[in-house]
Amino acid sequence: MAVFTVVDKFTSSSSDDYNNDSDFIQNIVLGGHTSYASLMDIADSDMVYAWMAIKDSCAAILQSSTYSNFSQSDQSILRSTDWPAEHDRDESYVMNYREQLNKLNADGTFRQTPYVRRVIRYGPHPDSDGNNWGET
Repeated sequence: MAVFTVVDKFTSSSSDDYNNDSDFIQNIVLGGHTSYASLMDIADSDMVYAWMAIKDSCAAILQSSTYSNFSQSDQSILRSTDWPAEHDRDESYVMNYREQLNKLNADGTFRQTPYVRRVIRYGPHPDSDGNNWGET
């Protein structure tokens, strides 16, 4: 099965500063939760069936993500996630996941996150700096 590697850059929008990557990940990326499964369990969706069906799978994929390039001065970090290329309905996991995120309550706990996320790499597509990293 092919995978798409997605690299997201998280930059803190909080006034708090963190000195190490583990504190930054837990408090900024995970919003104080200990894991993606815990974070996604409180997702205040309108019980969209597709979201409920893929939530646990996406949490497991995100839990295996790797982090790099923590910048204390910029209060930012990169997260690299390998997403399976196809879902059981021939849709990519990452596209389905992000589509469902957009359906969540914008004022709910899950959407009120202390960061700005920027996708800098998605599969075979060039990143925002013009680099084509290729499909993995």
